[in-house]
Amino acid sequence: MIELDDDDLKDASDNDDGGKTGKSLDTFYTEFRGRTTISEAQMKDLWGNAKGNQYDLIRDNAMTGYKILVIQLYNEMAFDFKPPGDALQEKGFTVIRHKKLPGAAQFKKLLKQCCQC
Repeated sequence: MIELDDDDLKDASDNDDGGKTGKSLDTFYTEFRGRTTISEAQMKDLWGNAKGNQYDLIRDNAMTGYKILVIQLYNEMAFDFKPPGDALQEKGFTVIRHKKLPGAAQFKKLLKQCCQC
């Protein structure tokens, strides 16, 4: 995970395509997409959802090459970004995390690096 401070923003690239690879959508999704019930799942969570990465909508590492920008404005000590960050990275995303709202020009540079799909 990439965490940025204001000094790092000046290095944001203007020409990164955000990881647009031209892949077919079928390469991203598991065979369970669109299903509301997965009867073959051995383990379920408290709400009856299939438990396990193999049942997720997106395949693990399918999003390699794609970047997500997270501007985390809520920074209380009790909030741990590690679980959502780890989950996004498990799917292959590069997560760029910023803990303060950047200026408009810096924000535009950051967005150019990220996936807008």
